[in-house]
Amino acid sequence: LDEWIEFHLGEAWDILKQQPDRSFGFIFLDSSRKQYVEWWQELQRVLAPGGLLVVDNAVSHAQEIEPFKQIVQQTPGYVTSIVPIGNGELLALKEAY
Repeated sequence: LDEWIEFHLGEAWDILKQQPDRSFGFIFLDSSRKQYVEWWQELQRVLAPGGLLVVDNAVSHAQEIEPFKQIVQQTPGYVTSIVPIGNGELLALKEAY
């Protein structure tokens, strides 16, 4: 899968800031949930139109995810859903232009 997947190792905030606009078609977010709201602007910037953001632990840590879920749901151009499998996943699909 090397031709489709690029692995980044490091501090998420530092990596996000270094990425070009609309450079990711898929982002799996499983990090410090308290920082997600702060990261939202950068996540929007790097997620390509039609891209999917998957946030882990959306059911098991629902209270911690709630502020982030609310801000994503209030952002125009995103469709969200909770998948209640395992610890749960918050899906945020960025509409294609």
